[in-house]
Amino acid sequence: MPVLESVTLRARDAIKGLWREAAKFGVVGVLAFVVDNGGYNLLVFGLPGGAAGGVMRTAPVQASVVATAVAALFSWVGNRYWTYRGRHREKVTEELVLFLVANGAGLAITAGTVFASRQLLGLDSALSDNTARIIGWVLATLFRFYAYRRYVFVAPRPAGPHPAVSIRHMGQTGWRRRGRQHWTWALTAVAAVCWAATVLVFAPGYLSPDSLDQLRQARGMTQLTDWHPPVLALVWRALIAVTGSITSLLVVQSFVFWAALWVLARCVWRLTASRGGSLAVLGLGLLPYVLTFVGVVWKDVHAAFALLAACAVAFTGLLLRDRDPRPAVRWGLLALGVLFLAYAMLVRKNAFLAAIPVFVMLVLALWGTPGRRTWVTCTAALAAALVVPAAAISLFAAPLQTKQGAQIMLDDLVHVLTVDELRSVDVSPALRDRLVASARECERVGALSDAYWACYRRPADGLRGDSDAITSLWLREMSGHVPQYLQYRLLLFTTLLFETDYVYKAGITRNDLGVEVAHPRLEDLLGTYVKGMAQDLPWLFRGWFWLAVALVLTIRPGRGVFAMPVRALGVSSAAYILGYLPIMPATDYRYVYWPAIACSLGMLLLLLGRGRPAPPPTAPGATAGRTLTAHEPADAGSQ
Repeated sequence: MPVLESVTLRARDAIKGLWREAAKFGVVGVLAFVVDNGGYNLLVFGLPGGAAGGVMRTAPVQASVVATAVAALFSWVGNRYWTYRGRHREKVTEELVLFLVANGAGLAITAGTVFASRQLLGLDSALSDNTARIIGWVLATLFRFYAYRRYVFVAPRPAGPHPAVSIRHMGQTGWRRRGRQHWTWALTAVAAVCWAATVLVFAPGYLSPDSLDQLRQARGMTQLTDWHPPVLALVWRALIAVTGSITSLLVVQSFVFWAALWVLARCVWRLTASRGGSLAVLGLGLLPYVLTFVGVVWKDVHAAFALLAACAVAFTGLLLRDRDPRPAVRWGLLALGVLFLAYAMLVRKNAFLAAIPVFVMLVLALWGTPGRRTWVTCTAALAAALVVPAAAISLFAAPLQTKQGAQIMLDDLVHVLTVDELRSVDVSPALRDRLVASARECERVGALSDAYWACYRRPADGLRGDSDAITSLWLREMSGHVPQYLQYRLLLFTTLLFETDYVYKAGITRNDLGVEVAHPRLEDLLGTYVKGMAQDLPWLFRGWFWLAVALVLTIRPGRGVFAMPVRALGVSSAAYILGYLPIMPATDYRYVYWPAIACSLGMLLLLLGRGRPAPPPTAPGATAGRTLTAHEPADAGSQ
């Protein structure tokens, strides 16, 4: 009886404490609701009886953002200093990030019930909408209550000698390992859901005219050409042969993207023990300026995802480096990273500029202080991974040579030379007439670039017949028009930086293949999400912003554990953007898509690495010592 009575008393006390905590949580939630709705009405409509309206009466969207932000801040303060006043994390920033993530998930749950009611069940009455909102509100509240107790407001673990404190490779307790495994599985579940949702929204893959051209080549309907990367069409052809579905490429490219983010998130979690930081890494994939192209079948997207996957391999090497992995593990990781880098360069030629800093990061992450022989071997592996597939494609697939490079020279000629100068150039009369007509048409329509598609009267063979003459003419004329050439190129590059266009690819271009978007309503939802952010925060879709961030990451990468990767991401992004100066054919946002992803990751790593000293470099073959991470203090009893 005494034992049963003791258990009963403890259970009663626990239930009483839980109900008390739930009551406080509910009070804070109700007050936050009042602050949100009351603040919005006050900002938009003013005080009751006022005829003039509120101070933000002309900006209701911004007023809603302000009111929601104030309510969220109130909720965090109320829960931190009242509901969970005895359970605070040591790092306020980490607690706040986890709080915002939990609330974001709650908003997604609420919106998800309405979406399910409208889009899946086909209900559109006021009763069904309000019922769905109430169900969503209940589920979101239960989720936030659980998340606050389990992840957000958590008392810090005691420092000093304690069975919970562990040292890497030594004496990890069972519950510590289980905690790591549980969070890894949580990250896996989040990444899997995001991957499945991406495939659902973008199915069968958003396709531009370029994408449709490659689809025809992948199906064997038209001849394989090198105007667009033949490697992409060949990979698509192989996937269609295996699966019988054109959606297979979307599934693969989305998997590579979310798998790379998952690996990066897991490495961040293992290196920093920051749940909020690891979730934030996965959250990068949901940002509007990243999500916009995740399911678009474009060479720019494939290059960006391959570079991101190579970064994930490098972080795996960084995580394993102090464990002195076997040479086979190091070389296996190098081979995988080099494979991704080679694909990025094969699918997008100018990705070479972005791939080199990532390659350096990969080698440094795996070896720490590689010797000359290691550098030579690794470089040779990268060259072989690039040259061998390119030669094999050229030899066995034999794509049609389209002389695409002349497209850039055509732009220079019709925009740098005047019409009178073009009339007197030493080329065939037919080409001269086309150049003059192209210059006039570009001036008429105001086309600053992309003259081949916008202004040029293309013959049946495209640029193949004109390419040699255009190249010779470009070499002769540009040497005598250096100031005008530089002025034009700088003007075009400035346009990319400050007037970046094409921030969203809406669905599938009309085609004769019968390919349509599988879920038009989801497409509209995504378009509203992306274009709404592009309208409210346009600088997130501008080249100048990401170039500025890249330069900051390059110059000031910090001194923490992520200093080397942060600098590599900055250099890669800056080199990729600046590399467009002489070769840019248009001003599309996809040309800064990789810098947007890389710089976002770099900024997050810079924040997470603050205060965490970088591990000392490990010489090749050296035995890793008993390395301590910043979040695992030494056990006093283990000396």
